[in-house]
Amino acid sequence: MGRAAALHTSEDGMLLSEFDGFCAGLIVCPEIIMPGEWLSCVWGSSTEHLETPKDVQSVTDLLMRHYNNVAQCLMPPANGYGPLYEEDTQTGEILWETWCCGFERAMRLRPDAWEQIAASKDEKAAASVNMMLALFDIAEGQSDLPPLCQGCYPLLYFSLTFRWAG
Repeated sequence: MGRAAALHTSEDGMLLSEFDGFCAGLIVCPEIIMPGEWLSCVWGSSTEHLETPKDVQSVTDLLMRHYNNVAQCLMPPANGYGPLYEEDTQTGEILWETWCCGFERAMRLRPDAWEQIAASKDEKAAASVNMMLALFDIAEGQSDLPPLCQGCYPLLYFSLTFRWAG
């Protein structure tokens, strides 16, 4: 079984771009979220698609390696993180929505912590959280923004560095 395929064989598992956004959300979350809590979000409902405990360990090692790479890129002084986006092979369009959905999925693990940031007096941090939620609304087709604006916000937002703590 290919390693990339192992990341998304369950119906409710994650694609690589979504997992990358999920890792970024976990790492910048104001509260620590241990792998034992979030790995089930990545696997989906089961690991039955992996044949042996060795397969489970190999895929877990891959997941943790990517998580650690994202963490290293997001932690000061490195700050060299660049999101992994899917690309439409026919049009070349960058599909940022999957990454954004992964980030929002991580936010759902600690909604109160993110709400505190959004309501805080730290204007940059609050604006970043609110922008991420607005992007998620766009990705899910739930935004009230005009279509022209919807196309501009992701490019603007993802060109900025997002760090809330530090």
